[in-house]
Amino acid sequence: MKGLARQDLPTEEQGEQGLWLLVKNAISAVTATGSDFALVVVLVSGAKFQPATATALGCVLGAVVNYSMNRTWTFQTSGSVRLEAIRYALVSGSSLLLNASGVQLLWKAGTDYRVAWWLTRIVVFLGWNYPLHRYYVFNDSRWSGKVARAFRLGRNFQK
Repeated sequence: MKGLARQDLPTEEQGEQGLWLLVKNAISAVTATGSDFALVVVLVSGAKFQPATATALGCVLGAVVNYSMNRTWTFQTSGSVRLEAIRYALVSGSSLLLNASGVQLLWKAGTDYRVAWWLTRIVVFLGWNYPLHRYYVFNDSRWSGKVARAFRLGRNFQK
């Protein structure tokens, strides 16, 4: 499991470069999300799947599209494909659970599944997927021992 943990936290990119990464990640996410959403609609409307089940299947399709775009275009990484894929699978698996649970909760509360799907996606993208993709999955640098200890201990740290 040691290879799955990052060793260095990168310095914060300033200005346009950091914003451009967010925009490129969003474009990758929108492309993946489009394929994901299309599959969800077909499965729920056409094949009569439950929204949560269709969301989980859509997440798998979206994950393949998103990983490919992020590795080659957004973050242009050259790290180990195997380790990146494992880290991506961990993040995507947890994202799948967050998305399916969010859709289920909102849908059971009476929200149309399409609205629930979009609201959940936005929250999970900004609060979970993007930060983990940028700093964990597709980051070629390593987290420092100080940062790793701070996260492990659940404490805030100062530079």
